[in-house]
Amino acid sequence: MNYTDHFIFNRRREPGYTGPEFSRLGNTLAEFVSRNWANSCRLLGSACILCQLVWEAIVLLISAGQHCDQPMKMWLKVLIVLQTLTILLQMLKIAIAQGCLVNKCLPLRKLCWTLRGSSTEDRGDGVTGSSQQSQNASSSLWDREIRALSALNFAWYIVGSGLVAQSSSCAETTPHVYRTVFILLLTYYVLLGLPAAFILVMLFCFPFVVQFIRFAAGRTLRQPRGASQEEVSNLASEKFEPDDTSEEDRSCVICLSDYDVGDMLRILPCQHAFHGKCVDHWLQLDKSCPLCKQDIDIIDV
Repeated sequence: MNYTDHFIFNRRREPGYTGPEFSRLGNTLAEFVSRNWANSCRLLGSACILCQLVWEAIVLLISAGQHCDQPMKMWLKVLIVLQTLTILLQMLKIAIAQGCLVNKCLPLRKLCWTLRGSSTEDRGDGVTGSSQQSQNASSSLWDREIRALSALNFAWYIVGSGLVAQSSSCAETTPHVYRTVFILLLTYYVLLGLPAAFILVMLFCFPFVVQFIRFAAGRTLRQPRGASQEEVSNLASEKFEPDDTSEEDRSCVICLSDYDVGDMLRILPCQHAFHGKCVDHWLQLDKSCPLCKQDIDIIDV
């Protein structure tokens, strides 16, 4: 035995040592979650329902000798049955999705083919194709069962709402049962209304989100690109002379005022002229010509 094997052997003898088996279990679980999001959600939902089922069973045991003017205990018992069926159907759905039942249980495969209505000739002799088609047929079958059970759960919660509304003494005679039923109903309706509330919030906030996106996009596309003071000072300047200027070039397009004799004009490289003060302030914000939008550092004088 070398030093490494001796170290591992001694580590295994230490209390609390989990070894590489625990690490492999964690990696397997992480791989299952990453590859099977739907089944992972089903497992998480089934675990939550199982915790809820245990809680309801404990409440029924605590309130065994208490009585209420409404059959809330019976409502809880039926709910436990529905929840148990939900967990079983979810587990069957996961097993079918993983191919644990269809590939091993020939009677279930024949049942799936019968429900699908396919003939023996349509199935073919290939084992892989038959297994895949049987898996899809059985999966759709259990999906319908789960949807039907969800509808039955919804109807049963409505019945529970009527029991709570008509109850007059259950809060005093069977407080644990009454609070449990009330919390279950409140939680169910809150979870049921979350998608609708999310849609309403999105519809209400959508115009503001669009305006914010437009504002952010405008700021991103239109970055400050003003000219430096040195670039502005290097531009040509001349005094305005009416005799040397055409009629359409005798006003500043920035301030919309006519030029007076002796006004200092700034001549851009594109040969457009403006009031010196007007265009200098403009170029500090944007170094392009107000008329032709050409940058002053692109066209050579």
